[in-house]
Amino acid sequence: MGFPSEPRPRRTISVQFLWKAIVKAATPRRPKTRYAVGFGAKPLIFTRGLLTDRAYDSMIVRVGGVR
Repeated sequence: MGFPSEPRPRRTISVQFLWKAIVKAATPRRPKTRYAVGFGAKPLIFTRGLLTDRAYDSMIVRVGGVR
């Protein structure tokens, strides 16, 4: 399984990829509200549209291990 500090190649994105997304978001005259960048971003945006605010926040807290 590995140590928690070891990188996970499938779930990480390169700095160049992230930089391109930031430039793409910052340069248009009318930017989109959200940009899906990184592992799991598109499913999260899709799920956000299906759930209520309270249900989505609860899911994020449980998955993120905040509490």
